[in-house]
Amino acid sequence: MSLNHSLVELEHFGTCDASAAVPVGPSLFVVANDEDNILRVYHSDISGPPVQTFDLTACLSPETDGEADIEGGTWLGDRVYWITSHARSKKGKMEASRYQFFAVEFVLREDDLEMRCVGSPYVRLLDVMLADPALERFGLKAASELPPKEKGALNIEGLCATPKGRLYVGFRNPIPDGKALVVPLENPAEMVEGKGDARLGAAFQLDLGGLGIRSMKYWRRRQTYMIVAGRFGGDEPGDQGEPSVLYRWSGDPAEPPARVEGVDLSGLNPEAQVIYPLQESAFQIISDDGTAEVGGGQCKKAEEAQRRFRSRWLSLSPF
Repeated sequence: MSLNHSLVELEHFGTCDASAAVPVGPSLFVVANDEDNILRVYHSDISGPPVQTFDLTACLSPETDGEADIEGGTWLGDRVYWITSHARSKKGKMEASRYQFFAVEFVLREDDLEMRCVGSPYVRLLDVMLADPALERFGLKAASELPPKEKGALNIEGLCATPKGRLYVGFRNPIPDGKALVVPLENPAEMVEGKGDARLGAAFQLDLGGLGIRSMKYWRRRQTYMIVAGRFGGDEPGDQGEPSVLYRWSGDPAEPPARVEGVDLSGLNPEAQVIYPLQESAFQIISDDGTAEVGGGQCKKAEEAQRRFRSRWLSLSPF
């Protein structure tokens, strides 16, 4: 599989730190960010401000104080599941807001989108992972005590539905033995409906050239997983290491992912993908532009009217 060309790059205003996204209908997408608890809805084909916003306060834990640090989102059935980083703050502080797994429902009525919270946020995922003997070899307990962008720390950024109704949780960090870690969730519906603790499937690792998972999605029309791999550390200009790399993967843990040749993501800081159900040849890459220069400083510190993130449509040849 190789890249034909980039179709278009768009600017979306109102936030800089886009960190997770899902499609809603054929021409809208919803984006979460890791700086506030607002979902914003944008057109997929034109630049501009959000067409709608949703405050997530009612969907989050009552203990939420500050941003929840949402890092992944995916459709499964008629729900969208979201996951936070399950990581400590940049200063290494444990904050309850950052340890949540929750779901919402979207209903599209003509051009108007409605959102409803589903059940209650599940807040014990890290506890279950740390208590699982099968995960001990990955050193998650020690990792969970470090700031998220230190080597060997714990930081979740990927959430992906599978054709069999499970969810894959993808880790940006740690990267044990140089391979990205994936932990399956067997019962996401029960988790948010208060019907039981998380049941974990057999964890596995993917060789992404020493990089972690920044985004992971299943492209149903092409029956393949698309993975954006990236560094475990910071995203600031001048950081060492290879820029983000795009991979595809069959879904068989015994088969290594294949790098998508000809894709240059060096101008972006990709943190999400949007794959629309009817699209067979193109998808959207979402860039977290919080550290990009805007108005002489970092985007995340700019006036709200100046804040923006980018998306880039990519077209892929048949495979």
